[in-house]
Amino acid sequence: MKRRRFLILLAIAAFAATLFAQQSLAAEGQWKVGLAATNITPNKPMWLNGYGNRNKPSEGKLHDLWVKAMALEDANGKTAVVIHADLLGFPKGVYDSLCKKIEAKT
Repeated sequence: MKRRRFLILLAIAAFAATLFAQQSLAAEGQWKVGLAATNITPNKPMWLNGYGNRNKPSEGKLHDLWVKAMALEDANGKTAVVIHADLLGFPKGVYDSLCKKIEAKT
């Protein structure tokens, strides 16, 4: 789990460094940024991934679960979006559906 978080943080840092290292883009105009977060904590007990020895659904929560997004747009209108979810992953069908919806709206 620590390695996965490290790799995600490394990828985000590399992405940000690439965007902000291009001084010519920064000189031409301003960047736009959009941030969003939505609470996705279930209201009822759920079976959880990552707990192979559990034999019953969850019994409460310590922290809320979130989906967060950051969109960056440079002066030329090029946009990049980073989405983070407090989940182990999405099923392929959900992923494909999300990608289609995002593409249609952008």
